[in-house]
Amino acid sequence: MRSVVGGSRQVNKWFEGPVERTPWTYDPAFFESAARRRRGLGQTIAVGLLATTLVFLLGMAFTNRNNLPLYYPTCDWARFVGAAPIAKGQKGYRQALDSDGDGIACEPYQDP
Repeated sequence: MRSVVGGSRQVNKWFEGPVERTPWTYDPAFFESAARRRRGLGQTIAVGLLATTLVFLLGMAFTNRNNLPLYYPTCDWARFVGAAPIAKGQKGYRQALDSDGDGIACEPYQDP
């Protein structure tokens, strides 16, 4: 028996002699367990997505969105959601959206 300096008896057993190797054989149980693991992963992902969706919907249901600021990046966005024109003092009004400075943002297009 060869000794390894500082090693334990178990480590020394690893170095005792030639390892008996068996040729690789087809083991259907291995592949069935791999398929079960893949199914388990899919179920885990599905449960995670379901839980995330549930938390998101509950958060949306119980959040008071009345006091949140409303922001439209451009007048096209405001028109798309049906909020245009926006008067000064209304939610979503910004001076950047009021091109002529009259207090009404995102006015309808006018012919020149």
